[in-house]
Amino acid sequence: MIRKDTDYAMRMLAHLAENELQDFISVKTIAKEQDVPTDYAYKIIRKLNTAKITKSQVGAHGGVMLNKELKFITLRDVIEAIQGSIYISECVLNSGICSRNPVCKFSPRWAAIQQELMCTLEKTTLADILN
Repeated sequence: MIRKDTDYAMRMLAHLAENELQDFISVKTIAKEQDVPTDYAYKIIRKLNTAKITKSQVGAHGGVMLNKELKFITLRDVIEAIQGSIYISECVLNSGICSRNPVCKFSPRWAAIQQELMCTLEKTTLADILN
């Protein structure tokens, strides 16, 4: 499930992408224009900075900007930066977690769906969505 903070991150990144001058924009400005609570916006930017999706600069002319071209930022990058690992069922990550795994009819299907999901998220970039 895409959490609210991931939705906020996507909107904030879209806002940064619209910044044609590639100047730093204040987090407060982005938060206000995208209806993101300011406290959340700062937390989100810290996570995006850690993932090297954005970069920040402090000072009078500081703020945040994209650190990569849109064609190099995948949906998987953003989701994992904000939410962590993506999985539809715990058994997909660790087959030993469930004692029913050897006879489970669902586990192989979950694994196939997981693979398709990851492939789609890795192939889809912000450029694909925003351009």
